[in-house]
Amino acid sequence: MNEPQRTATDTPSLETWSSRLDLAGLAERHGTPTYIFNTQRLAANVQDYTGLVGSPAHILYPVKTNPAMAVLRRLAALGCGMDCASRDEVDQALLAGVPATRISYNTPAPEFGLIRTLLKAGATVVVDSPELLRRIQEKIPVAHIQGSLFLRVNLDGGGTYLQHFQWEELVHHGASTSKFGIPAEEIVDLLAQCPLPVSGLHVHVGTMMDNLDTFANTLQLMHRLVDDIAARTAHRIRSLNLGGGLGIGFLPGQVFPTIDRLAAHLEPLKRKDLQYFAEPGQSLVGDTMGLLMRVVALKRMRGRRWAIVDVGSDQLMKITTVSWHHQILDQRGTALPTQGPDAVGGPLCFAGDTILPATDLGTLNEGEALFLQHAGAYLEAIANRFNGRRSVGMVVLDEQGSHPVTNPEDPFFSPPLQTYDWGEWPGASSAVALRPAEITALRSTYFQDHAHEDRYSLLSFVRTGDNTYAFTLRAEAAVGFISVPFAVRIAADAIIIAVMRSMGKTLKDVSVWGTKGSYQYREPMAPGRELNGEITLSPLAQLGAVRRMLATASLDGDRFAMTSEVVL
Repeated sequence: MNEPQRTATDTPSLETWSSRLDLAGLAERHGTPTYIFNTQRLAANVQDYTGLVGSPAHILYPVKTNPAMAVLRRLAALGCGMDCASRDEVDQALLAGVPATRISYNTPAPEFGLIRTLLKAGATVVVDSPELLRRIQEKIPVAHIQGSLFLRVNLDGGGTYLQHFQWEELVHHGASTSKFGIPAEEIVDLLAQCPLPVSGLHVHVGTMMDNLDTFANTLQLMHRLVDDIAARTAHRIRSLNLGGGLGIGFLPGQVFPTIDRLAAHLEPLKRKDLQYFAEPGQSLVGDTMGLLMRVVALKRMRGRRWAIVDVGSDQLMKITTVSWHHQILDQRGTALPTQGPDAVGGPLCFAGDTILPATDLGTLNEGEALFLQHAGAYLEAIANRFNGRRSVGMVVLDEQGSHPVTNPEDPFFSPPLQTYDWGEWPGASSAVALRPAEITALRSTYFQDHAHEDRYSLLSFVRTGDNTYAFTLRAEAAVGFISVPFAVRIAADAIIIAVMRSMGKTLKDVSVWGTKGSYQYREPMAPGRELNGEITLSPLAQLGAVRRMLATASLDGDRFAMTSEVVL
């Protein structure tokens, strides 16, 4: 799985790790469609970006790029920070293990209460408008600002793309006509009247940038602005956030600079009196992941062969709507041609659900596995449920081999079922009261008379990792099986023990509240024997006075599993 070492003079190309995968074996073991995530490729990309900004902590990954917890947790473990645009993204970053001090909050539609909390917790807030800066000045005392304030700058003349893309106007966030940031020509006058401790500037040239000179020109313009601010105001800018935007190729012949070439291009321009941050998305995670899929049907339409696969615009909306077509490998690791009389289509009832509009299917057979490369960015992030489709699973490739880290979404937990008010029913009948005798006749004898007889003993409890625990127990039940309430009771008790130990406690002297939860009881569990269980805890997420984590418990293999939000 290891990639060859790259140098700044290498010709950019598509990644090669996926061509060496046993696609048929992966599809057999893990099913399709499934994302395959190469953590070694991610670590290499982080190392390359560290060459640009000096520290992994200065890499602020935009959660919107791919919010999969597998990605967030590995970036957190590598020491990276996160760029968040909503409370949900902040929560995800915290639960992944990113401290508030490595979180940057940047959105044109900010939640002011969240700004207050983040600044007090030591996070960075990027201010997108003069109006927001004035509101912070009026509402938040300077003494409460423990974090950093940056201003997002909209430059006029920062640079352009080398190639012309039909989707360019959708992603050119740094254009002078975009909705983002404060016009550069207004920054100095704004800061001259601002008593707040603004210490940084933020800029973003746009997504899928292919022009290194655009980054260089932008950096030089920002340096001039830093000097103007120092000359005409009392503020001293210490940090520059260069945003993201470096593109990657999706098909052979599409040329984009590599991360290390970007770092080498900007190195002579960097100043020792400033620290630099970056927000790479596509170039950081795009080539770390691919989408494993399977041919479910082959058909011929007026001389054209179609391979219909088991995933489409539900996960690949970016590809099918703006024609960002990706290279697809067949089961032998050979790239499908991008010219020819045939096509690859998805399963959805949507005429535009075409993944590869021109190819030659050759001897491709029904049931074969295919692999769509460079699927790490902006695919799962904008997935949808059209045609009843759901989120797919994810498998990690690392030193231990391949193992699932995210299960496919269970249809029971889909929002259409979970959020609907089932009591709303047109023409509902009038209420009917049950007589006491009817109530008694319908009640569960177990709940009414015997549930209190259920007993269990924890025989062992072992911390097996930084956030994992294993335990054994023996349960005695009044009926011939362990009921759902009994299983929940056992799992909740084990979670409490694990949470207490994770906090270094030897005595339960704080309250542990399970505020939300879900369970799955897959097979009945018999009492009267030793059962094994496992606990997994997320990092403790703390923002302000609220401390919480997610805990999962399983009993007897996977016969019973429960997930709970724990608030301390």
